[in-house]
Amino acid sequence: MLSSISHLVLDEIHERNLQSDVLLVIVKELLNLRDDLKVILMSATLNAEKFSKFFENCPVIHIPGLTFPVEEFLLEDIVEMTSYRPKNSDRRPSWKKGFMQGHQSRPEKEEKEAEYKESWPCYARTLQD
Repeated sequence: MLSSISHLVLDEIHERNLQSDVLLVIVKELLNLRDDLKVILMSATLNAEKFSKFFENCPVIHIPGLTFPVEEFLLEDIVEMTSYRPKNSDRRPSWKKGFMQGHQSRPEKEEKEAEYKESWPCYARTLQD
């Protein structure tokens, strides 16, 4: 698997969701098959000990960095600071300006999501075996 790949670099690993968690499980299983594969997980805000434990106490390298001052503004502040006034370019009749007007449910998307929800537990079990 991935025989032409020698190193796998995953950045912003702290931004977790279902897809990234599945990816980590797959990478962990891949490491059991490929002794030569090197995996680098990167993040500025990562709980390194948790990920090290997940990958069988792999080494952790901490590289100190510099922080720079950041000033935060809300959108309302920027609008006020720039004196921005939007042009009224919406030419739809008022009855068409409702929330989600014109957006329709896509049955094919709902079918795919249902299929994924059904097949995921079976796939997860195969990774654990």
